[in-house]
Amino acid sequence: MVRKSVEMIHLEAVEIAKCYLGNEFKMVEILGRMHATRGFRDYSKKSLKRYAIECLNLSENVAETMITIVRKSIEVPQLKAAFSRGEIDISKTRRLASVVTRDNCADWIEFARTATLAELDRKIAGSRPFFDVKEVKIVRAKNRIERRFGVSTDLDKRLDRAQDLVSQKLRRPASFEATAEEMVEVFLNRHDPVRKAARAFSRRGGAGVKDGKPVARRVFEDAGENIPAEVIHEVNLRDGGQCTYVEDNGHRCQERRWLDFHHIIPVHRGGPHTAENLTTVCKAHHQLIHHNKN
Repeated sequence: MVRKSVEMIHLEAVEIAKCYLGNEFKMVEILGRMHATRGFRDYSKKSLKRYAIECLNLSENVAETMITIVRKSIEVPQLKAAFSRGEIDISKTRRLASVVTRDNCADWIEFARTATLAELDRKIAGSRPFFDVKEVKIVRAKNRIERRFGVSTDLDKRLDRAQDLVSQKLRRPASFEATAEEMVEVFLNRHDPVRKAARAFSRRGGAGVKDGKPVARRVFEDAGENIPAEVIHEVNLRDGGQCTYVEDNGHRCQERRWLDFHHIIPVHRGGPHTAENLTTVCKAHHQLIHHNKN
């Protein structure tokens, strides 16, 4: 027999659960609308994720879950519909986002309705042609980090070959860390725009010094549509291959991927291709800058 006091707690729990489950979908719905309108830029956020974390105070994990569902729902609206009807919960919906398409969604949703999370995970794993290892980076000690990731069998063979060559070079068995260091140095020396810029200035001997930083020998007031290589080198060296946007908290954006050159004074308004008129920004902040100017 259920005690009266316990029954009251249970009934209250049922009502709160209804609100909680309903609000999960409402949050996905409202984030979908914010994504569609790019409204997060009105709040000086470069992405929907940053908006969810910094403006809505959602945890990073919750924000990623919601946004994964938002994006997959655009591609497969049937997944969002099943979630909204309560046929699958948020955990199953996020897992299905990795495998569902418009063509296979009916079968996956039908299976997920009655399957446990463990059963769903096994079926998803079995549907993949390869073992999908989630990339992980863990700080293990003051100056030591563990990185974990999966590779194909073909890449594994090439990594073994690289390890053999590094061992030959060092005249001793090389660890994979030593091998990775050799490979990364070769790649960075060839492709890192900041290193290329430093070499270019060193070779040409055409750099002056301004505020302790190299500056181009020539100034290009009119170079057509293309930014001259010498100016590109100067900007890369000055900005360090990192977005220069300073966010509301006073911190510089840490993004080093998806970078653009932004003309402070637009070219169509007479802005020249000079380092003083150029700055490095990530694509998201580049879009935000232009949004705020409109």
